[in-house]
Amino acid sequence: MPKIVDYEKKKEEITEKALKIFVAQGYHYTKFSDIARECNFGRTTLYKYFKNKDEIFQYAIDYIIEVSEEDYKTILEDNKLSHIEKIKKIVNLIVIEYKSNNIILMLIDLWLLFKRENNRMVETMNQYTSKIQNTFKNVLKDGIQDKEIKTINVESMSFVLYALIEVCLLQTCFYDNITIEEHLKNIYIIIDGLKV
Repeated sequence: MPKIVDYEKKKEEITEKALKIFVAQGYHYTKFSDIARECNFGRTTLYKYFKNKDEIFQYAIDYIIEVSEEDYKTILEDNKLSHIEKIKKIVNLIVIEYKSNNIILMLIDLWLLFKRENNRMVETMNQYTSKIQNTFKNVLKDGIQDKEIKTINVESMSFVLYALIEVCLLQTCFYDNITIEEHLKNIYIIIDGLKV
């Protein structure tokens, strides 16, 4: 009897392995054959799931967005948390998750590279950052409406919050003199400044 393969589950497994290779080797240095080898099958088998590494990368970003949105949704639906606490939890989640698997370095590296090359993948990268910024915008709007957060430019503040995450992650990658926890404490001080 032939073995039944869960197609979507297999794509997720391939994506997780591909992400590790993208992070370790860089997107441009990663070959389709590298991903196939990491998955323990030939390129022809990999072609059953993806037509090229761009498609794998697109699927990976979509997968990261989907998983992240589920995590954000859990935080956003927790009625015990204030809007400020929700923002802090989302920042913490992103920083810890990105730091643990070095995805931020890969994403920033790729974003800059794609931007220079005017590559169509820039849109994929922008899609990801927009999702995070939109999450911040929604929490900020709700917090302002509930009179928990000062009246601010929500668009600008969501950009600033995301920029703080990026800077925090970049700095911890290059400098060992301050821990991620210390960076997070400082970001929380800024977030607390949003309270009415």
